[in-house]
Amino acid sequence: MSDVTLISVGPHFAQRWFIKNEYDYFWNGTIWIPEKEKALKYHDRAEAENQIFDFNNNPLKKFNMWNFEGVVEVEAFAMEKPDLEALISHMWQTHLLDFFHDDQGPNGSWILPFIKWDTLRDAHR
Repeated sequence: MSDVTLISVGPHFAQRWFIKNEYDYFWNGTIWIPEKEKALKYHDRAEAENQIFDFNNNPLKKFNMWNFEGVVEVEAFAMEKPDLEALISHMWQTHLLDFFHDDQGPNGSWILPFIKWDTLRDAHR
């Protein structure tokens, strides 16, 4: 059973459809919103059903995405200071962020950390 549903509105000769999730938020074509009157109103049922299919095949799309940034510090122990560009290349190729827990975050959110190694800079400049 899907937690994203199709809501029919209007008379049978001019039916339109909204998409609603289990949190009573409506899809506006970009993000989930609480206001039904601002939601995307589909004129084509098949198009709305295709969107629901996409949501069901990627569970994270059932939520809005919020980006937060933080600092990751890298300590390199060596006799000579590593070249920054070489270090960035090395980090992209060899280092992933480990998950210690597979549970959900605050308010039922899913947290997926990602390190943008290309933003790495010399902290002593």
